[in-house]
Amino acid sequence: MSGVSPSTIERWLKGWRFVAVVAIAVGVLGVLFLWLGPGPTVPRQRLTWAREEDGPLEPVGETSPPAHFAARAEVTETKSSLSTTTASSSSGSARFACQTIVILNESDHPLIARSALQMIEPLKKLSYVDRIDYLPRGEKLETGRLAPDVCIRLSLHKIDESNLLVRRSVDAQVVAHASSSWVSSRHHHHDRLTPPRLNFQWTGRLQHQSKSRGVASSAARYTEAAKSIGKELGKSLVKQFDKFREEYGPMPDLPADFYPPYREPQPLQFLKRYDTHLLSSWHGLMNHNETFWEMEVPGHAGDNISQIAREMESAGWKASSRGNERSPYARFTKEDVVVEVFPKDTDPSFPGPVVATTPPEHEGGPRRSVLYVQYVDHVSREELARAVDKILTEGTPIQVLLTFRTTWSREQRQRALEILEERNPSEPEAWVTLAELYGDEQKERARNAVLRAHVLTRTVKEPGDVTGRIKRQAKKLGIEDIADETVPESMLRELGFIEVRPGLKPVETKVGVSEPATFFMRTDKGLVTTTARVVRKSLPEGKASYVLQLVSERGGARSWSEGGTVRENSPVARGSSYGDDRRCEVVVNKISGKERFRVTAKVR
Repeated sequence: MSGVSPSTIERWLKGWRFVAVVAIAVGVLGVLFLWLGPGPTVPRQRLTWAREEDGPLEPVGETSPPAHFAARAEVTETKSSLSTTTASSSSGSARFACQTIVILNESDHPLIARSALQMIEPLKKLSYVDRIDYLPRGEKLETGRLAPDVCIRLSLHKIDESNLLVRRSVDAQVVAHASSSWVSSRHHHHDRLTPPRLNFQWTGRLQHQSKSRGVASSAARYTEAAKSIGKELGKSLVKQFDKFREEYGPMPDLPADFYPPYREPQPLQFLKRYDTHLLSSWHGLMNHNETFWEMEVPGHAGDNISQIAREMESAGWKASSRGNERSPYARFTKEDVVVEVFPKDTDPSFPGPVVATTPPEHEGGPRRSVLYVQYVDHVSREELARAVDKILTEGTPIQVLLTFRTTWSREQRQRALEILEERNPSEPEAWVTLAELYGDEQKERARNAVLRAHVLTRTVKEPGDVTGRIKRQAKKLGIEDIADETVPESMLRELGFIEVRPGLKPVETKVGVSEPATFFMRTDKGLVTTTARVVRKSLPEGKASYVLQLVSERGGARSWSEGGTVRENSPVARGSSYGDDRRCEVVVNKISGKERFRVTAKVR
């Protein structure tokens, strides 16, 4: 550098120092932007996923807002522990309805919004769910629409977090409520106008902890925490819904007559005196209207409910049920309308208010309580009778017919009996219903029907309340013990059972979707049966598929398995043990161009 003057070198050094300062400033500002910049992208509007025919649940319209830049270079340790409680009530023919789900986020915190989207993923894979709606806080579904089958509410009860530059932690308490209506009281009533639907309340209380080390942008915040929370809640909900479906059976597709048109609720004067807001107002199965309001009232819940009761009785309403001091509640009826008033439950597991961005309006003031009001305008008995009359025909599916058995009049019972006799049904519920219809007037037929119902319970994974009905009817008829050995082979053949034996050629039958193909064999240990069913399912990748289910019973022990996608030119084989090293192997082939299947069985 002998040719460069000192002044030139000095100018170069000044220039490089300036560049270095600018670079450092830009770097610091960039880090601060990533750390303190835009928060996680969360939906601020309603999101919907719907299924078309046999495809997957697809987004309808816009599914998410434009995403902020999210970068992560961190290691996160997460831990989520979930405890659940479940309560349910049902009439004798109740089914589990879960075709449509609405999820309401009751928190403004981005952790809950991100957790909700993660929770939705396993729910989208349920083949029996056709629509899911997600509502951010403050949103609600349109008035007058058909009510969803399942309502899920997510809330954040507590959160503590630290957000240092390279170390972050989250300690959160999250609660999820899933039920068959927006909110539910602890009191239940059943009569002939009660819909044949399972009423349930599921509550999940989740404690989450996560710790992160490294660098992440503010837009990437809560990524792993939300995955952990959402996955845990979604997995538990799927497990519970599957259990309900197995125990109670799915709600069949019902005619539109059982979903009467929406009708505005009658005015209730006491609503005007309180701080009241509408939660939802829909119509649904066997009702013109189901509306929920939330009220904030001064003082204790019980005192306000007593005052409301006096006003309602003065207005001509009949108080059909009242709670007590420990469990305040009131139920009023007028013609086909039922109004219930009950307090909002507090959660002893997670004390304290739900976390929200806006503090309670009356914080620090006199005690205030929250009440719910449920208004239901049932169909009239005449409307229900007309709807049931229309399904008492030869073409109605058995499950639709049986769903409304508790509503049948004397004349409808006789018509149902005639239809069931003509069908020679394969459902155990149909035969125990026949036994109940025969009663003492036709004891021999009733005994025969009870025995058939008992045998057919072998063909289903979970008989539900049918087993109890069979035992009660058997006791009425003087049958002390139903033994499989007393079942004649002629009855098994009449019910469609096919005999298999070692050394014989394979036996074959053809069935449609969900129709049973049942095989039997007598052994030294008694009657052994295997039932094969091919059911339609929508797989996660969205392709319609046919899956083989197998139910076997031997010596009072029942086994169940599912697996293998049945396609044309691609047979599925599964087997079940018959004891003594013998095994019944079932092979299923799809018949080309038809929704029918060839089922072959052989004992090896």
